[in-house]
Amino acid sequence: MLIMKAIFVRTLVIWVVAVSFFTVIVTSCGNISAKPPVKIDMKDGIHFFEGGLEKAVALAGKEHKPLFIMVHASWCAVCKRMKKEVLPQKQAGDVFNDRFISLMVDYDSTEGVIIRSQYEVKGTPTFLFLGPDGKLINRAEGYQGISSLTGFAKNIQVDGKPVCN
Repeated sequence: MLIMKAIFVRTLVIWVVAVSFFTVIVTSCGNISAKPPVKIDMKDGIHFFEGGLEKAVALAGKEHKPLFIMVHASWCAVCKRMKKEVLPQKQAGDVFNDRFISLMVDYDSTEGVIIRSQYEVKGTPTFLFLGPDGKLINRAEGYQGISSLTGFAKNIQVDGKPVCN
């Protein structure tokens, strides 16, 4: 009888712990609210093309401009920092907007998989500078301050001519 009572108490304790754990999980999951992505004011900063990779490449070829691609991810803290601190700056917009077709590609998207494979992108953020023909000219990885990012852009040449005069 004593053994059965011990088994009953042990089983009861296990059930109480399990139900408590389940309640905590369900309650905490129910309180998670999806926050909308932070909207970043790019009025003065880099204007990113929103038509997708294929159309951006076609536009770059048509306008004979290099393509600037930022490979980012929603889970990347450095990407978020770049989007907040560097990309919205007027200095960045002044260098990129008239001279490049700029595109953001999510690392985890279908386009991201293509870019990762074609240009050997290993992490985020990665910045790719492509010629109008889609060939890689230069790349940068990790956090880039405003002078570093614009410095990369100012060194890009198309057909032996500097893009930024």
